[in-house]
Amino acid sequence: MPGRTVRCLLLVPCALLAAACGDAASPSSGTAGYANAPAGTGQAQGSAPKLAPGPAPLLGGAAAPPAADSAAASERSAATGATASGPGPSSLPADLGTAQGRVERTVSARYVVPHGGFLAAFGAVVNRATSLGGFVVDSTTTPDSAGRISSGAITVKVPAAHLSELIGGLPSTFTVSALNYGSQDHTAETVDLGARLAASIAHRTALERLRDRTGSIAEVASLEQQIAQVQLEVDQEQGALNAVNARVDMATASIGLAEKDARPAVAPPNPRDPALLRALRTGAENALQLVAGGVLVAVTVLPVVALAAAAWLVRRRLRRLPAVPPPAA
Repeated sequence: MPGRTVRCLLLVPCALLAAACGDAASPSSGTAGYANAPAGTGQAQGSAPKLAPGPAPLLGGAAAPPAADSAAASERSAATGATASGPGPSSLPADLGTAQGRVERTVSARYVVPHGGFLAAFGAVVNRATSLGGFVVDSTTTPDSAGRISSGAITVKVPAAHLSELIGGLPSTFTVSALNYGSQDHTAETVDLGARLAASIAHRTALERLRDRTGSIAEVASLEQQIAQVQLEVDQEQGALNAVNARVDMATASIGLAEKDARPAVAPPNPRDPALLRALRTGAENALQLVAGGVLVAVTVLPVVALAAAAWLVRRRLRRLPAVPPPAA
């Protein structure tokens, strides 16, 4: 009996010590488990927490970037490097900035290409635009004095996000002679068209519901006419909104190309006009210019002459007046 009492007395402090150790260790484990467990999973308090896999810590205590972020960063760095070190001139801007709102972008540029390389330069611009998801709007070419195409212009449309890549990715043999950027904000116009379109659609929906509820043929016919009119407004507003979005989404680039030391061909005279007729036409134009110059001189001098004549007449009139005798003393 005494031995059993001694054992009980020894077990009581051990139990108290174990409980104290368990209470000290439970907050950290419970906090970690609930901090990493998603809400609403019903995880038991006594179960071991399942930590979500995360990035491995670095030496400085910071977490390593996720694989997706590192891949995106590598793609951005590769794109930046390709733009900066690409075949385009290094003096051109590599980034045009991020548009705030619905902004339409345009660029007008003129380049001087090596002699005899116009067709190759023309093809390079077309290939660069199409590779970026764009297309050719129109183009013009001009021959030189020898009849060979040496200059021209091309207008292309590319996605607005790739406009800087188009200009910066042109061959390094292109020498910039003019470069002009432009932008036009369509944010307010887009918001207005969107609001008008939403209102027209709501109006059409209300008319359709009213038509479905009525039973009178005359009312149905009247509502059908109103629905057709509102549908026309919806189509017009949707078309206007699509046109604005197309101008914003696709930037316009007008690029002029001219070979170095290229001399444009002089337009030959029309062989149908004989020399005598051309001489008569030239003489008539010169005579018309002389007549126009004479009329201009007459209109300019006429007021001065009129004032001078009026002053002379007044002076002569004053001389003819009889002299007034002096008063008698």
